[in-house]
Amino acid sequence: GPKFAKQNVTGTMTWTAANANTFWGTNWRVPTKEEMSGLLGTVAGDITFTTSTVKVEYLQENNEFGFKFTGVQPGYTKNSIFLALVNANNDGTEFSGNYWSSYQDNESKSCSCLSLYYNVMPYLHTFIFTNAHAANEKYAVRPVLK
Repeated sequence: GPKFAKQNVTGTMTWTAANANTFWGTNWRVPTKEEMSGLLGTVAGDITFTTSTVKVEYLQENNEFGFKFTGVQPGYTKNSIFLALVNANNDGTEFSGNYWSSYQDNESKSCSCLSLYYNVMPYLHTFIFTNAHAANEKYAVRPVLK
């Protein structure tokens, strides 16, 4: 799979700014929608689930809440990334945050991001969200090595 960075690009940015790829130099880029698709899944009644590629947990790390993704395939079980809920939407019972992908639809110009959602029921959901009006939306970026 892709080699995700250990930290986010500082702050948040628009899709256009993220994909201008000026944040860390030419060795890094925004992940594709396909690379993020390995992180997708849903569970009701728990704060963890496992897909064919990753174990997903909702937890707190370094005083930030977010999602930890740990590889489950042989050779990847020691690999994990933590995606904090940056600029999270928080109404007290529901928490969500988004990370840009490089995908933009050629016709509609809609842009896609990885969306992380937690509800205190508990309920976890990680999915690809496509926003038709993303020109001014600012989300986090977790780069991958080229």
